[in-house]
Amino acid sequence: MYKFADTVAGSGSSTPYLPLNTVFNSVNLDEALTDNNGSFTTLAVSGRGILPRNIHMTEMSGSHGAREKRYTYDVREITVKYKLTDRSNEGFRERFNRLNGLLIGSKKRLEFTDEEAYFLATLQSGDTPEEDSNDIVGTLVFICTDPAKNRNEKTLNITTTTQVFTIGGLEPAPWTSRTRFTAPQSSFSLETNKGGKVILYYDFTDGDVLEIYYETRNIFLNGKDLAVSIALETEWFELNPGLVSLRASHETALNYAERFY
Repeated sequence: MYKFADTVAGSGSSTPYLPLNTVFNSVNLDEALTDNNGSFTTLAVSGRGILPRNIHMTEMSGSHGAREKRYTYDVREITVKYKLTDRSNEGFRERFNRLNGLLIGSKKRLEFTDEEAYFLATLQSGDTPEEDSNDIVGTLVFICTDPAKNRNEKTLNITTTTQVFTIGGLEPAPWTSRTRFTAPQSSFSLETNKGGKVILYYDFTDGDVLEIYYETRNIFLNGKDLAVSIALETEWFELNPGLVSLRASHETALNYAERFY
């Protein structure tokens, strides 16, 4: 669904609304590209709504209909309609070049100030009209190969005692963890009550910092790769919405973002 920005001073109604700005890779484009000589204004955004599901089915011989197996989501495409202006031709080209520079990067956080959510996006294209003036309306098309809408980043403080946590969102979420050791330890484990577990065998020392990334299966100790420590009995797990019990062999901060589609 599109959300429109009022670009004419004094023309809006008295109903309060959140301003619509585009934030890419932690830079607010509307603010960074606006000054006394010109501006960037986000006019509308589409592609943030509910994604259609691709339902995988198996035909049943001699039966009506089919059997549902699972479903997947397509790549998400988000289109930003914007207005770019400047007082001079030279200033306009410079402002446009700055916009291009701010959009470099793959799978960066894309956010909009009217919603507490973010996407991991890459700029695919920019459909800009003919540059016959210093006041144009164009579009930016972002592709999210991971189509999830991420909201409400959470930190779970895991201890050596089993605790029950409520995982929010509508779909399973990946996670990262960070552990700072306060005493020597010859192994590390992070476990759920549903069979998931990450077990590492290594001689950790006081002050070591361990970081685990579920999605990429990366393990880092003090910034260096420690994949060699992963035990064969490790069973990687996502965080499924609902109740889950977690415990670790050392106090650990586990981070995740609620996922929606």
